[in-house]
Amino acid sequence: MMGKPKPETWNDFFSRPSEVPADFLQKETEEPEIINLHTKESRAALTRMVTRLFDLWQISITDQAAILHRSISTIRRYQNGGCIGANQAILDRVGLLMGIHKNLRILYPYNRDLVYRWISAKNSHFDDRTPLDIMKKNDEGLRSIRGYLESTVNS
Repeated sequence: MMGKPKPETWNDFFSRPSEVPADFLQKETEEPEIINLHTKESRAALTRMVTRLFDLWQISITDQAAILHRSISTIRRYQNGGCIGANQAILDRVGLLMGIHKNLRILYPYNRDLVYRWISAKNSHFDDRTPLDIMKKNDEGLRSIRGYLESTVNS
């Protein structure tokens, strides 16, 4: 007998991260554990993930603040163990960032350097601007980068 298929919550996470399976690569026959991102513990884990991602991308604290629509002092607080709030807008931005990272890992599974450099490299698809430049502008910039990567993955 086959187990229940995984819920769509992991895909939903990348646009609206209210629930995320703890291990989205688990076996199809296992029942996923749902993480409620409105708990402080879960948001603290998410904060650690996004600050680590920013470190791997090697982007400045000013750019981090622009992407998350937060002050530099708030970004420093995150880096020092603070926790993002339960505000849906910030959770959505973080979800978009995680979706961007996921798609880069799918596109370049054997080239981690490219996965982490891609954000800061000029791209002809974006009129020789960097994806970072586009992501800093507004939420639509984040969505457009994620959408571009997702369409590339699915093509």
